[in-house]
Amino acid sequence: MFMGAVTSLAAAIDAKDPYTAGHSERVAHYSATIATIMKLPEEEVETIRIAALMHDVGKIGIQDSILGKAGPLTDEEFEIMKTHPTKGAAIMEHVPQLKSMIPGMKYHHENVDGTGYPEGLQGDEIPLTAKIVSVADTFDAMTTNRPYQKAMEITYVFTRMRSFIGKKFEAHIVEALITAYEEGLIRPNMQVESVLKVSPAAVAPKAPARPAAELPAPTLTPSAVPPPPPPPPAPPPPPPTAVRTELPVPSLAPRRPQARLEEHTGVGPAPALVDRR
Repeated sequence: MFMGAVTSLAAAIDAKDPYTAGHSERVAHYSATIATIMKLPEEEVETIRIAALMHDVGKIGIQDSILGKAGPLTDEEFEIMKTHPTKGAAIMEHVPQLKSMIPGMKYHHENVDGTGYPEGLQGDEIPLTAKIVSVADTFDAMTTNRPYQKAMEITYVFTRMRSFIGKKFEAHIVEALITAYEEGLIRPNMQVESVLKVSPAAVAPKAPARPAAELPAPTLTPSAVPPPPPPPPAPPPPPPTAVRTELPVPSLAPRRPQARLEEHTGVGPAPALVDRR
């Protein structure tokens, strides 16, 4: 239930801007895949996955006019946008289950050369989780359409990201991303249905099927015995024998002309048939 609420919140953030639909789920998938390529422990992979899923939650406090602006941000607007990592950390610090994920959320815009935000951390001061989320976040931003830019060709994306090594990214994280792409584990703008794992304990075990040989034969009680079928119906009686009756011989007296039917009943002759085509 808790993780379902986390996923719903991330989806609500993405829904603020139609250009970022599915962004949080993709970044979570890319980040966890990078961590797996780097052979990090499974528990750490899951921490990175959830931190990436929640990395933009602070944007809930940013005006829609800034999030969806088609052109470049003004200096004032950019300063407002830069507050979203700390806003997100402030929202989630009250959730004990997310304590280990907050560094990845708060510092995913820090650069290894110290030019990032919100605190200007550099090198090893930046948590590894945040470094991984930063690479995944940048990859998704460059390979999807945004109000301020069109999706870029994949070869250019990797060339450009490698040019940021030592400035924004660390080399082994960028190379892990490229390896994941080459192995078909990730692709640009991919649809991610669910980034959450289901614990085996959460799945109800199925009862084993009972062999047919062990099934007991049904027992018929007296009340369950079907009644005998009804007797067949009796044959119908034979038709009565027709008796021939002798008709009287008509007299040879002259016939009286028959009066018209309408003269006695007032009903006229039968009407002629009318063609109704």
